Amino acid sequence: MGNHNYSRHEVDMTAFFFFNDELEMADLAIILGTSQTSAVDCAKELLDKGLVPSVLISGGVNPKLDGQTEANFLAAYASSIGISKNQLLLEEHASNTFENARLSAQLCQREGIKPQKVILICKNYHARRVLMTFEEHFLPDTTFQIKSYQDEKGVSPEMWTTDPSQKAILYQELAKIGHYYLKNKR
Repeated sequence: MGNHNYSRHEVDMTAFFFFNDELEMADLAIILGTSQTSAVDCAKELLDKGLVPSVLISGGVNPKLDGQTEANFLAAYASSIGISKNQLLLEEHASNTFENARLSAQLCQREGIKPQKVILICKNYHARRVLMTFEEHFLPDTTFQIKSYQDEKGVSPEMWTTDPSQKAILYQELAKIGHYYLKNKR
């Protein structure tokens, strides 16, 4: 992690927030709502490698997208890079991580999909909250893997400790983890 002398909490927080699993074949990938196409690029890579047969895109209306849902925006991009519409499921109402998990689970149930393994595609600093939320609020008996990407904010394990704006993002995310757990506890 560079030439910076890291405190123990910085090392521990870096390990806590920034992780990607060693990916294995899964029944489904889920993209959590975003206005960034990097998530779909990750999904395309998983599809091309044969790690998943289909992708569920979860995301409601995003002000950055002029009233369009994140799911529709990302589906259009997916189509433009060669992902078949038959490989996509769209959940267009979620406005936060809890709703991504709950509404994606409901869509899977309606469609008769019973995934045992799911790859969650999310922003790198968001991975821990995504994993915790899906483990608590998605379908029971589902195991999860994380495929994360660096978003336009550039938050990275190498830079968050020395960049004040990145540090603020990570500490805000830490607060959200506790808030989500307490607010949305089953």
